[in-house]
Amino acid sequence: MYFVRSWLAIGTHEDAAQADLLAAHNIGAVLLLTQPTHQPVVPALHLPLTDDAFIPAYRIRQGTQFIHDQRNCGRRILIVCETGIRLSVAFAMAAIKEKHGNALPLIDVFKSIARQQPAANLPPVLWDSLFACFDDEPSYDVLWYQIQMLTRRPLYEL
Repeated sequence: MYFVRSWLAIGTHEDAAQADLLAAHNIGAVLLLTQPTHQPVVPALHLPLTDDAFIPAYRIRQGTQFIHDQRNCGRRILIVCETGIRLSVAFAMAAIKEKHGNALPLIDVFKSIARQQPAANLPPVLWDSLFACFDDEPSYDVLWYQIQMLTRRPLYEL
């Protein structure tokens, strides 16, 4: 589990299944992506998604609405997916972007999350989902990153 903001953490389904871990970190709600996890301790929302498919804006908004509702209730939120580095990062980015609006570009949100979770790794389809949701254009940094992800090696080696 990695905290990307004082009120927001990302992790795996294994993290969400550990009631003692949730209690130790004061987690008050869980957004479950990909698969449901038995979690009777805190409020939870399950969104069955995959990290290799485009996510429509309404699904992103459904997840971020849950996040903001829980935060408004004073709860810390854990977002979980299979690996804790793709879908959970994308939804954390969306929630942070909504909180800050246009003042914080998506690439800067990603960089701030990657400082807390160095393994953060969004495939191009998740970047595309976020850009479509926020009606934004990708920056040069994001395009560079997407090309590297598609080729699976740094561009300077091509």
